[in-house]
Amino acid sequence: MNVLVLGGTVFLGRHLIAELLARGHTVTTFNRGTHAVDADLPIARITGDRTRPDELARIPAGGWDAVVDPSSDDPEVVAAAAAHVRDARRYVYISSVSAYDLRHAPVDEDTPVHTSHGGDPHADTAEAYGWRKATSEARVARVFGARATLLRPGLIVGPFDPTDRFTYWPVRVARGGHVLVPGPPERAVQFVDARDLAAFIVTVIERDLAGRYNVTSPRAAIRMRDLIDACRDGLDTLPAVHWLDPAFLTDHGCEGWLDLPLWLPPASPYRGILDVDVTRATDAGLRFRPIDDTVQATRAWFAQTGRIGLRAGLDPHRETELLERWNAVISS
Repeated sequence: MNVLVLGGTVFLGRHLIAELLARGHTVTTFNRGTHAVDADLPIARITGDRTRPDELARIPAGGWDAVVDPSSDDPEVVAAAAAHVRDARRYVYISSVSAYDLRHAPVDEDTPVHTSHGGDPHADTAEAYGWRKATSEARVARVFGARATLLRPGLIVGPFDPTDRFTYWPVRVARGGHVLVPGPPERAVQFVDARDLAAFIVTVIERDLAGRYNVTSPRAAIRMRDLIDACRDGLDTLPAVHWLDPAFLTDHGCEGWLDLPLWLPPASPYRGILDVDVTRATDAGLRFRPIDDTVQATRAWFAQTGRIGLRAGLDPHRETELLERWNAVISS
C-alpha cells in the first residue's frame, strides 16, 4: 500500500517507517526536513511546513491508501491536512489518552474527552493539550467519517524518545548507588513501546480498521516493581532501591511525571492516565514485547547518544537530599 506519513523523523515516525518498509509498503514522508533520517531508506520525501498552505499543497492530494498523522496537536493544522488528502482510503490520527478527562478512572474509549481548554487553547497545560488532541480527533472524524482511525496511546517509550520520561529509569538504575523510587512497589504503571505502537498502526492500515483505540500496556499487567527489576537485570552491580512513601514525596514538593516518571501523587486529577483499558486494541491485534526488551533497547540507544543529563527525573543532588530526609524519618 501507498502510505503518507506526516512528520516521521523524530521518534514514533522513525519506528513507523521501519515497520511499514519491513511489511512491504511504499512510504512517503512530508516534513520540514529539520531532523535527518537515514538517507539510504527507500522512501520518498516531500519537504514542507504543514502550517503553510502553499507548502502543504506540495503533497499530492490523491493516491494514498493511508495517511498517518503522528505529529500535530493543533486542530486547525490537523484539519487542513485531513482536508487536503480527503480522498485517502484511511486516515490514522495519533492522539493521546490525555484527550480524556483523566479524573475518570478506569478509562475506556467511551470515557468523556476534554471539552474545555481552560481559557487558553495554546497553553502548556494538561487540560489544554487534552483539548487540542480531542478537538483534532473531531476535525479528522468530520472529514473522514468511518474512514478515520483515532489511536490514543499512553506514555510512548523506547529508543529515540526525546522526553526521557521513561528513559530516566533504565539510565538511573544502571548508574547505581541509592535509587529513589516512589512506592508502593505493587502500584500499576502503563506505557507502550513505540515499536509496538508502530506495529499496531500498520495492522490498522492493513486490516482497514476504523474507530477509536486506546494503545498502552494492559491494565494492572505491569507493576513498578516489574519495571525496576527489568532495569536491574544484567547489571554487574545492583543498586540499592528505596521505595518512598507517596505522601512523603508530596509533602517534600515532588511533582509527578517529570520529577519522578510513571508516578502521580495520590490526589492527582490525572489518575486515569495509568488506568486505561486496552481490550479493544488487543482484540484488534495490538501485541507487546517483553519489558526487558524495551529497557535494554532504551538504555543502549541512550548510551549511543553520548548524552549524560536527562530531560526528566530527579536531579542527583535533589535525589540524595530526599533520601537523606527519608532515612531520618524512618530511623526516628
